Amino acid sequence: CSSKQKSMAGDEPVEVNDFIEFFPERKLPIQIADTGLATAPNDSFRIASKVFSGFIPDSIWVKDFGKAAKPKFHALSKAREKGKETYLFFQLTTPAKKAGYIAVFSKEGRFICALPLVKTGWEKLHGTYGLMDGKFQIITYKDKITDAGLRFKRNVYIFNEAAGEFTLIMTEPDRK
Repeated sequence: CSSKQKSMAGDEPVEVNDFIEFFPERKLPIQIADTGLATAPNDSFRIASKVFSGFIPDSIWVKDFGKAAKPKFHALSKAREKGKETYLFFQLTTPAKKAGYIAVFSKEGRFICALPLVKTGWEKLHGTYGLMDGKFQIITYKDKITDAGLRFKRNVYIFNEAAGEFTLIMTEPDRK
């Protein structure tokens, strides 16, 4: 007998475990691309702003969208590092902007930090994606076409448990 998934509509209280379990679990690698953000998200994975803000602080997205914005929140997926953290991938959308983020929760269910992976609507980019690989490394990539040709930048992060944050471990820019 399987239990029914808790509603994230904001009509009733939600516990942190219900919130985390709402996100579908996926095998690594997990990728969020600008092209995926362009399609309408599945409303069955929508999370009410009131519920979302109860577990992930508004300060994570306000710096990208602004205080007046009223984005829609959608669960995308999650990955668990055995005996350690849980990583939640989520999407925020407004008519003009879309973004995909990753948030880390401790094994006890405490929010630790978050990182934007993909943002569209801020600058004219040709392509962008964020990825968590099988080693729990987070990779962000963006490229754009300029008069000088295709330019790209790739960053690699790891979750630094001791510092409680994502740490940049490598940047790979194209030639100058």
